[in-house]
Amino acid sequence: MTHDDRRSIRFPIGMKCAYRLHGVVTPPSAATMTDVSRQGCSLETTDDIGQPSEQIDIHFTVPATSTGAVLVGKVVHRMRHALGWTLGVTFAEIDPAVKWELLADAYRHWHAEHVAADQGRASPS
Repeated sequence: MTHDDRRSIRFPIGMKCAYRLHGVVTPPSAATMTDVSRQGCSLETTDDIGQPSEQIDIHFTVPATSTGAVLVGKVVHRMRHALGWTLGVTFAEIDPAVKWELLADAYRHWHAEHVAADQGRASPS
């Protein structure tokens, strides 16, 4: 799936999180949520956990409230790279308020980066 095929824009977020297989009591694996959209997110991890079609629990801190949250996602694809794995995850269960806070935080970061980039291009040489 290319970026143009997605139903929603993904915004970069770079949020530290942890995940584990849904319904399995094991120590969580460290990951970084690299981007987020209304339907899902991408995770970068060094652990070989999460096959396509498996459900995972993603534990993270909601930026606006600094409270812990958990969402259930379904792995839709995974790709090996030099530093580990990238997991594409679609949201299966997430509190709507938590989802919108997550998206709002990602948008704020994206907007700040783009405003700074636009100001840098507009400054006289």
